[in-house]
Amino acid sequence: MDFLIVTACIFTMLKFLAHFKKTTNNQLDQKEPKKEDTVVLLEEIRDLLKKIDKVN
Repeated sequence: MDFLIVTACIFTMLKFLAHFKKTTNNQLDQKEPKKEDTVVLLEEIRDLLKKIDKVN
């Protein structure tokens, strides 16, 4: 009888951990990393310089 209780508890814990891991991985996949302001400005400057080079 004790064996059945212990196996049921372990099974429930493993199911819970698997579900928790799956939900946290899905949440991490959905979030996009936010670019810093300096990175955005540098990318804009790079794009502007490319446009100037194409004109000349």
